[in-house]
Amino acid sequence: MANKSNVSNHPTKLLSVEELLAMPDNNYMNDAQLAFFKNRLRELE
Repeated sequence: MANKSNVSNHPTKLLSVEELLAMPDNNYMNDAQLAFFKNRLRELE
């Protein structure tokens, strides 16, 4: 059984705002979008 901390679910490249806005609704809060918003929150700290 893999240790969760050893498994990376993060995309290698963060989305741009334009890429995020261009994504279809069925991709709502997928892994790439979650990574984008987590990064955005870190930038605001």
